[in-house]
Amino acid sequence: MSTLHEFQTGFVKALWSADEVLPEEGFAMGGIPVAAGLAVYRNNVFAGLAGVLGDLYPVVKMLVGDAFFAHAAQEFVKSHPPASPVLAEYGGDFPDFLAAFEAAESVPYLSGVAELELARHQALSAPEAEPLAASALKAVPEEHLAVLCFEFHPSVRLVASVFPVDAIWAAHQKNCEKDQVFDVSAFDIPDRAARLLVARPGESIETMELSHEAFDFVSRLIVGEPLGRAFTAAGDGWDPQQTLADLLVFGAFTGFQLTEG
Repeated sequence: MSTLHEFQTGFVKALWSADEVLPEEGFAMGGIPVAAGLAVYRNNVFAGLAGVLGDLYPVVKMLVGDAFFAHAAQEFVKSHPPASPVLAEYGGDFPDFLAAFEAAESVPYLSGVAELELARHQALSAPEAEPLAASALKAVPEEHLAVLCFEFHPSVRLVASVFPVDAIWAAHQKNCEKDQVFDVSAFDIPDRAARLLVARPGESIETMELSHEAFDFVSRLIVGEPLGRAFTAAGDGWDPQQTLADLLVFGAFTGFQLTEG
């Protein structure tokens, strides 16, 4: 007779792999075999998780249609069981999955749109925080500015794609019904890359477009590089002071601290 832990471990393995078998003696006699009952349970679990993905990535779903999305979701669920009991946290690896999904090769911007949808979802779910006042840096002596390290608003996310995923997402919001397949070719989508900062500094989610240099600059600040070093590493040909001012006005920061550089 197995322990509860052994039974639970075996049940989970059988749930995620049709090759695993549960012994009939571990269950009370019923009207259907254990294997058949497990198959029904497995289908319900997979369908539920696929539904979570559909709610999290509605634009992706409309870009490819219900049938293709259902197939992609099923393949994702097979290899990505939930790591948390909180369903709202499920599906964070879906953009990376789509980037490597051979069946989606004809829709190369799909993973980028998924990344943007994930960023918006995470921004919406992030904790509340008071943005740093735009005037906060006035009290910092000029000689200390280079060693400032910024604390970012918890909702801040960065999204980069060689495709204009923000324009694709926005066109969908304006022109598509929920059950309609989205045809990118029918809309005037600009031919450009997207480098975006997504955040919820107030009541709504906001998106800030960044240049290549500004995106690199913000990426360095997020991982804790001091202001001066991030300025220098981002290269020439852009206005770092204006970018910093824009970030402050946008509400991207919640605080800062002085370091030793």
